[in-house]
Amino acid sequence: MSDQASMSAAINLVARSEGWSAEGLGATPLEASFFRAWQFWRVQTCTIPPASRFAATNGARAVPIKVEEGFAPLVDLEPLSIPDPQAALALVRFFLSVALDRALILSSVDDILGLSAEARARWVEQVFPPEAKVAAWGFQVDLWLAEGGDLLRGDFAVEKEGKITVRIERVERVGVRIPLL
Repeated sequence: MSDQASMSAAINLVARSEGWSAEGLGATPLEASFFRAWQFWRVQTCTIPPASRFAATNGARAVPIKVEEGFAPLVDLEPLSIPDPQAALALVRFFLSVALDRALILSSVDDILGLSAEARARWVEQVFPPEAKVAAWGFQVDLWLAEGGDLLRGDFAVEKEGKITVRIERVERVGVRIPLL
């Protein structure tokens, strides 16, 4: 399938699933080094502010990227080989870039814009950089995120074939809520 046809499949899928007009959408290809058989797309409206959704295409098949599915529809057709915790963390980082593209992965509470001194004192000992370790099913990745003024705790079970079980918990409203245009 040509790049144009693949892009059209991604745009049409997003238009149908979101109730948007396909004529008002554009798509940008994304680099996805983990997946050889899938082309990832950022499908974006031309409105102010713009809205984005992500999709992956494989031939005539187009799949929306959803947090709750954790790449399962993709790895069912193209199993990956995740060899170590660092690769599992890299896969989770890529997953978050297309599933929660407005979230910031935190290395400490100091990464949160506009955090009050009180909130900083409460969370400074608990918020840590992303960690990945070996687990019975593959790998466990734990990290903290900030999204739209919310502090989120993410736990990701990454199977060696690339399936990701996602658990994200909204912990508290912190920082400044900044509208992204």
